[in-house]
Amino acid sequence: MGKGPFRTLTSSLSPPANDQFMRDDLRRLILKTGWAPACVVVFHAAVSSLTAHGRAFDPVMHFLGGAAIAYVLWHATAIFKGWFGDPKPLARSFIAFCAAATVAVFWEFAEFSSGELLGAYSQLSLKETMGDLFMGCLGAGAYLLAAGLMRRMKPRSGD
Repeated sequence: MGKGPFRTLTSSLSPPANDQFMRDDLRRLILKTGWAPACVVVFHAAVSSLTAHGRAFDPVMHFLGGAAIAYVLWHATAIFKGWFGDPKPLARSFIAFCAAATVAVFWEFAEFSSGELLGAYSQLSLKETMGDLFMGCLGAGAYLLAAGLMRRMKPRSGD
């Protein structure tokens, strides 16, 4: 590696060297946060079986999915400090929001691909797809805003 500030920058962006630590961190993340996306999947399955997928519930599912993935990603920034450093809560929220929006885009890619390859069209129109993306981002933002407000209202030790 280089010398000076560039060396510091590149070494701080390098993942931890020990794969066992990575597996342990991933296990911790799944155990701590895995319940959130699992609940969304179970809720989606229940609603789908009761309403024949009920298109009216689709925005709710994307909202809840965005909130769940933002929850996972916000905690990932703390658990994977070797990758992210130790950002302040606002920076963690920004990272989690951007990553959740990216997950929403790739989710829509998967929906499109399943339609093209398997004939399982769940994307009815561009308007519906944009609505799904918006609701996913809205859910992520709502979770991150609510969590931030709850952290601010939490009494500090010594108060």
